[in-house]
Amino acid sequence: VFLLATGFVGLLGVPRLLDLVHRRASSPATVTVVALVLMLGFAELADAAKLAFIIGAFMAGIAIGASHHHERVARDLGAAGNIFIPVFFAQIGINADLDAMLKPSVLGVAAVLSVVAILGKLASALGTAGTRVDRLLVGLGMVPRGEVGLIFASIGLTNGVLDNDQYGALLIV
Repeated sequence: VFLLATGFVGLLGVPRLLDLVHRRASSPATVTVVALVLMLGFAELADAAKLAFIIGAFMAGIAIGASHHHERVARDLGAAGNIFIPVFFAQIGINADLDAMLKPSVLGVAAVLSVVAILGKLASALGTAGTRVDRLLVGLGMVPRGEVGLIFASIGLTNGVLDNDQYGALLIV
């Protein structure tokens, strides 16, 4: 329901709102500021709906991407991302318990999860059936992708869903 509602409102309303702001603002940066506020608002709505905030931010991104101003917003927010993304990953490292990560039981769970993750990503290349791409290359290219997993692991640790051992195993993966 959240995805449908934010998708509908976002795709119909956000591009129009950004056009209106662009026409009335005296600074081109105002569009980016409004887009940032929308992204934070959508993230807050997702949190209120008991979903991960990144779901709301993603939906805002889709809506902003449908506007004529997406390149400007992407360029401006990219600069902010260069600051905040490293801060986020530093926080993940700060929350890591190195002693927990070195426990044999944690290393064993991490090894099993790594095998499952790699096999799953290799299997995802089956989605390229009917195309002339190198399936193995696609599957191997998927292996290092894990940023969203780190985000959800961090959320799980913060909310008490994961303990330090489970969090450590996910970080290793």
